[in-house]
Amino acid sequence: MNYQKLLERFWDLNRDFSDKETILYFYLLHRCNSLGWPETFSLSNDELIERLKCRPHTMMEARKALIDSGLITYQSGNGRRNNSFYSIVA
Repeated sequence: MNYQKLLERFWDLNRDFSDKETILYFYLLHRCNSLGWPETFSLSNDELIERLKCRPHTMMEARKALIDSGLITYQSGNGRRNNSFYSIVA
C-alpha cells in the first residue's frame, strides 16, 4: 500500500470527518503500517477507545463512518476476549 495515496484518498473524499473519525483512521493506518501492511490485522476495542479517549459508542460511530465512507472494512472479533479485524481499503 502507498501511505501517501491513502492519505490523499482520505482528504479527497471531501467529507467533514469528525476529530474521532480522523484519529481512528490515522491510528489504523499507523497500526497497519507498523505491521508491514497485512491484508487484515486485529485490534481490541479497548485499545481503540483508549487511543481515541472516548466512550465505546463514540468509537463505534467513528468506525461506522469510516466503513460507510469505504475507507476500512471491519469484522467483529466474536466476543469480548477476541479482537476485531480491520482492513484498509486501497
